[in-house]
Amino acid sequence: MRREPARGPHDSEHLLGSALRMDAAHVDQLYGLEPVFEPGQDARQRPLDTLIEIQCPHCWQSYETSTDLTLGVQSYIEDCQHCCHPIEIEVTVIDDGCDAMVEARRP
Repeated sequence: MRREPARGPHDSEHLLGSALRMDAAHVDQLYGLEPVFEPGQDARQRPLDTLIEIQCPHCWQSYETSTDLTLGVQSYIEDCQHCCHPIEIEVTVIDDGCDAMVEARRP
């Protein structure tokens, strides 16, 4: 009868080491998956949305709001977060979608 050599605690770590790795690239390789595309996660991509600062033309308080930069030039009405008066906001996308120029006025 043949006996297998005794394995130490380091042998099991070596055998399970690759199975314990959970980074995305390893999991994709292990299961033969294509890499997942996550919009907005790549630093080389332009951002999908950004925070813009608006100064209310009624109460003159400033606040931040989010806008979608993929829409290009846009105009919409939003209520002030402080005084609740309507504000007409015009957003012009500049710098190839990486920044925006904002104009806030009374409707």
